[in-house]
Amino acid sequence: MHRLRVCAALLLLLPWASWAEPQLTIRYRHFGFYGLNIEAIRDQLGKQNPEFAIDNIFHTDVDWEPSWSLVYHNDDAGCKIERIHTKLKMEYPLPRWLNEFDAEEELRSRWQDFYQALLEHLDGHKLIAIDALNEVERQVLTLPRYENCETADIEAEEVAQAVIDEYQQKHQEYDQTTRLGFTQGVHF
Repeated sequence: MHRLRVCAALLLLLPWASWAEPQLTIRYRHFGFYGLNIEAIRDQLGKQNPEFAIDNIFHTDVDWEPSWSLVYHNDDAGCKIERIHTKLKMEYPLPRWLNEFDAEEELRSRWQDFYQALLEHLDGHKLIAIDALNEVERQVLTLPRYENCETADIEAEEVAQAVIDEYQQKHQEYDQTTRLGFTQGVHF
């Protein structure tokens, strides 16, 4: 009897459950530079990144491209969105120190700490983007049945875009909170 109640309770949650994580594609776009001391590296990074030239904080705009496709059930009663497939494409612009192994160990260690902090910061943006698409999925799946699928599609698009706009603000808040990654070690 207890098992039956638990199963019934879980069934009530199904329309609001998130079924799958977004399909994720990350493109790492590297730009190379040379330098054998900290001044040369800072100079090169400053040429590639205007923010870095100002305050030695390496920040890049993370390009994230969310998308989704809807699966409908259409019958005489109307059109209902049954499933949503979400995709996320991101691009990580990253510096690549081309002659790293010619430099002294202390500088290489400092570089590795910086680079790992940069990846951690970018992964924070990735998590925000994934959360955004999970929320798109959750909200779209709770939409009611519509008279036709064209209306369902329009409503779903409006809901999804509102969520994306909200999470774009969360990306900006994340950058403010981390001071563009400075609090995570994204400075050299």
